Amino acid sequence: MLGRVEVFSLSPLAVGSLLWQPRPGSWMLTVACKATFELYPLESRLAGVQEPVHPVDQHWNDDPGRSVYAPCDLVPHRVRADVLLIGHAHAPEGMPARAIEARIVVGEVDKVIKVHADRTWRQDGILEEGPRFTRMPLVWERAAGGPETSNPVGIEPGRRDMYGKRRLPNLQPPGASVGVLDGILEPVGFGPIAPRWPSRLQKLGRRAGAWAVNDWHRHPLPADFDATYFNAAPRDQQVEALRDDERIVLDHLHPAHAHLVTSLPGIHPRAYVDRPDESPQAVPMVPDVLWIDTDRGICTLTFRGQVPLYEPEEAGSVLVALEGRHESVSWEEVQRLARSAGIRLPSEAAAGRAVGGAVGGAVGGAVVESTPAPPKSKPADTLTAGLVPAKPVLPFQSGPPTSRSGTPMSLGAAVPSSPAVSPGPAVSPGAAVPLGAAVSPGAAVPFGAAVSFGAAVPLGAAVPLGAAPLGAAARLDAPAWRPPGAPQPPDMALPVTPARTSATLRPEGSAVPPPTAPSSVPPPAVPPPAEAPAPPPLIGPLATWEQSMAAAAVPVTQATPASAPEEPPPAPSASTEEPAPPPEEERFSTERCGAIAARLAQRPSMRATILDEEGLTSERWELVHDERLSEIQDEMRRGKKQQLAAYDAAYVAALEATRGPITAREYARLVIAAERGHVEADLSELGLPEDAMMRIRRVWLAKVVKEPKVAAEVRAALQTASER
Repeated sequence: MLGRVEVFSLSPLAVGSLLWQPRPGSWMLTVACKATFELYPLESRLAGVQEPVHPVDQHWNDDPGRSVYAPCDLVPHRVRADVLLIGHAHAPEGMPARAIEARIVVGEVDKVIKVHADRTWRQDGILEEGPRFTRMPLVWERAAGGPETSNPVGIEPGRRDMYGKRRLPNLQPPGASVGVLDGILEPVGFGPIAPRWPSRLQKLGRRAGAWAVNDWHRHPLPADFDATYFNAAPRDQQVEALRDDERIVLDHLHPAHAHLVTSLPGIHPRAYVDRPDESPQAVPMVPDVLWIDTDRGICTLTFRGQVPLYEPEEAGSVLVALEGRHESVSWEEVQRLARSAGIRLPSEAAAGRAVGGAVGGAVGGAVVESTPAPPKSKPADTLTAGLVPAKPVLPFQSGPPTSRSGTPMSLGAAVPSSPAVSPGPAVSPGAAVPLGAAVSPGAAVPFGAAVSFGAAVPLGAAVPLGAAPLGAAARLDAPAWRPPGAPQPPDMALPVTPARTSATLRPEGSAVPPPTAPSSVPPPAVPPPAEAPAPPPLIGPLATWEQSMAAAAVPVTQATPASAPEEPPPAPSASTEEPAPPPEEERFSTERCGAIAARLAQRPSMRATILDEEGLTSERWELVHDERLSEIQDEMRRGKKQQLAAYDAAYVAALEATRGPITAREYARLVIAAERGHVEADLSELGLPEDAMMRIRRVWLAKVVKEPKVAAEVRAALQTASER
C-alpha cells in the first residue's frame, strides 16, 4: 500500500515529523509537537503566538560560525531531557552592577553562572574593569573557550589585543578566580551546544570527521551509535524527565522580577495514529526539551512520540490534539475535531471504499471486503528524516518489524529508491514566524512579543485570563519579534514541506499547494498568477467574454449609399435587462459562509430549508464552503489569520442571533466543562452545536485581549465556575 503518513495538528501548536530507520529494513515516524507559553508569576499560560518547529539548528545572526540559540527539533530521540535558556542576565532593580549571579532551577537542574562586567588584564598585571552593566547577553561568545576547546566561539585565555590587554570572559563558574598566570576558566553557559562542537562530536567516535550534520538521515544509523549526541543541553542541564506542569525558578534573568517563580499549566498534546483497516492507536507524547527565552518572556516545551511503520510509504494519519490539565481527549473527540477541520481519516476512507467498491457489492446488508485503495496524499505531505541509537539507548525493539500478517518483514528491494521516500525532516507552520532585526550577542534583545489570539485554543485548554504578561502591557502592541537571523536550512534530501494544522487544512479533493520552506524562515513571496488574455470590449452590460469573442469574429460590412438601411434591432425585453448576479465570491463571502455554517450546525434538521433560503443546493453549498475554507487555509500558510477571525466572528454572531448573546458566565461555564470532560452536555443545554467550542473560544480570547473589562468579567466568572 502506497501513501505517506500525514501529521495534522488540531490545535495552535506546531507539529513536525521525522521518518527514520532504527536499523536497515525498519522504519519509524517520530512526531514532535511544540507548545509555547508566556512566563507569568505563579503559572505560565499558553501563548497566542506559537513558536515553530525548527528542522535544523538555529544560529545567531544566521552564522554557522556563531553559537546556537535554538536546537533542531526534528531528532528521533533524546536519551535525557534538555533544559535550555537564552536571553540576558539583569542587574537587580536595573541598578548597574559589577557582577551578579544568574540562576535557573528546573527539576534536578539548579545552576548558577557568575556574570561579570567587561574586564581585561593589562601587561603590567593590573586588572582593568570596564563600566558596570544592567544587562549582559548569556551567549557562549561571552564565556571562556576558543579554538581547540569545548567552546570554540569563546574568549581565548591567552589572546591579547593590539594594546597587549587580555580579555576575560563575562560568564564564569561561581567561586572561580582568575590570576595573571593561571587565568584559564571552564566554559559555562545556559544555551544549546552546537552539533559540531567537541563535546557532541566526540560521541560520534570514528565517524566524527565524516559526519554530515544535516544529511545523516540518508542512511540508517549504525548499531553502535551513541544517541546522547542528540542532546543539545550542557550535561548539567539534562534531567531524567520533564513534566507538563514543571516548576521554573529564574534569578536575575528578568528586568522586572529579580526572582521569578512559575509553573507550566499542565497542557499537553494527545496524539492518535489512524491507518486504513486498523483500529486507531494512541501515541504517547513525552516532553524532552524545555527552552526558555527570558528576553521575550516565553518558554517552549517540546513533546515527542514514536509511530512504528510497516513501510516508508505507508498510508495513514497522525492527529495531534491538545489536552488541558485533568482532561482526556478521546478518539471520538479527535474524530469530531478532524471532521470539522475537513480531514478525511484513512480508516473512514477505507470503510467507504469497502462499502462502495466491494467486489459483488453489499449482500444482505453485509459489506464484502475488498482491497482498499490508498487515501489521497502527496509524497511530501509529511516531513521526514531518520535515526537510531548505537547503544541500546533508544527505546525500540531490536528485531525487524513484522508485517500486518505477523511475519518478519524486510524492506530490502521493496523500498523505492526515489527521493520521495528518502528520509528528511518535516515541519508544521503552527504559527507565523514574526520578523525582526538581527541582534548580535552583545546587543540587547527587546523584551516583549506581539501576541495574537487568532489561533485556535483547542477543547479543554483552559487559559487563565486577566493578568498582564511579564514585560509590560505594551507588549500586546509591540512588533512581532523573531530570533535574530534565523538561517536558511541547508539542502536536504527532500524539500521541506509542512505538516498541516486544523487551521490550514484543505478539504478533500482540493489542490494541495507545493512544498514550502520551513516555518523558521519567512515564507517566500508568492508570485501573482499569470494573467489571462484581456477580453475584448464588452458588447453590453450583460455580455460575456465568449459573446464578445464571437461578436469580434463576425466581419463588419460597410453600408453603401445604394444599400437599404437595416431595420434597427428590437429593443431588448425587460427580462434581458435583469442585472447580472454578483460573483459567487461576493454572494458567499467568508463571513456569510461562517453564518450559514453556524445556522446549519445549530439546526441540522432544517438544512434543506436554510440552503433553499440562501439559494443553494446541498452540493453547491459544499463546494462554496470548501472554497472559502481553502482560502482561509492559504492565508494561514502565509502567517495571517484575518479570514479565520472573520469566519469565527460571523459564526458566533449567527449563533447569538438565534439563541441570544453568549455571556461571560456562559463562556466560563464552557471552559470549565471542557476541562472536566462534559462540554458537549453544556453546549447542548446552552443551545449551541457540539462543534462550536473552538470558534467560541477564539472569539472570546480576542475579546479578552482587546477589552480589559471583558477580561475582568471572564476572570471572575472562571473563578466562580471552578468552585462549583
